[in-house]
Amino acid sequence: MWENGLIGYWTFDELSGTGVADKTSNGLNGTLKNGTQRLFSGAALGDASTYSYQPNWTNVEFSMDENQDKIKVSDIKGNPEGVHLYVVRDIPSQIAGLAQNITMPYFGAFIASTTTSKTFDAFYFLNNVEMECKSIRQDNSEPVWTYTNVKIDNRLDRLEIIKNQGTNFAIDLGVDEIVCPMNSRTLKPVADATGYSFTWQDGSTQSTFQANTYGEYWVAVKKGCTIVTDTIAFSKLELDEYVIPNVFTPNGDDFNQTFILDEDLMGSTLFVYNRWGKLVYESADYQNNWNASELAPGVYYYLVRGDCIEPKKGWVSVVK
Repeated sequence: MWENGLIGYWTFDELSGTGVADKTSNGLNGTLKNGTQRLFSGAALGDASTYSYQPNWTNVEFSMDENQDKIKVSDIKGNPEGVHLYVVRDIPSQIAGLAQNITMPYFGAFIASTTTSKTFDAFYFLNNVEMECKSIRQDNSEPVWTYTNVKIDNRLDRLEIIKNQGTNFAIDLGVDEIVCPMNSRTLKPVADATGYSFTWQDGSTQSTFQANTYGEYWVAVKKGCTIVTDTIAFSKLELDEYVIPNVFTPNGDDFNQTFILDEDLMGSTLFVYNRWGKLVYESADYQNNWNASELAPGVYYYLVRGDCIEPKKGWVSVVK
């Protein structure tokens, strides 16, 4: 929101040219004159930031996450007052030295200190896997990024860092499944594991993974400078997706004589209780055959459960 009576607002953040845009609706655009040059600021500014101030930095690590991306600094020397981290959710305004397939975001780190010559080590992670290939510079005033595939250690005072992805490749864990029963299965993201490294959701690094229980599984596969991820989930039947009848009429005609569950739920365990909580019917392998023949008309309460479904409670009216 603009302040009342605002005539014009110029941020001077254009990357090139002599034009200066008015951000208000008045359209009072300007032009730089007399050879005025644009300069790129080296201020440590981002879309989000975090900081830490410690009396002693011995064995302290400090990190910041942005979705699957993360920067971490450690081995902070010189005992500075604080360390600031920030993230920029856009392509850098100066991209000299960067690969053509750069992707957002990029991070920055700087030492807050009344003196200079404080150092730190820096790491970039994607999906909890350390990026081998990255590009670095001091700050946004530096026009050229420098590619590196070695550890960044003893960095002086400040740093900006961006991941350097190589050529993409395909992996496939398959599609999410609703399964019953949950039998052990082998997850294999690539047919030939040669030249790839793997990190699974539990930190294991084998080329395959045995999925034995319901849940979500993911893998980050690395080859050269590229990290690709995939996820698969195995879940039980969600009973909310199935309509369980709340009335049936075992009155001797040809219709609606038994309590009918969806065929996907057949074989489940069924318990039926009266209004006082007494168990009046039980089946460990229900086959849609309960007709309430031994019960009086009225409202009863059921519990459906099984190895492959989440428990479901409800009520049903028996009308005779």
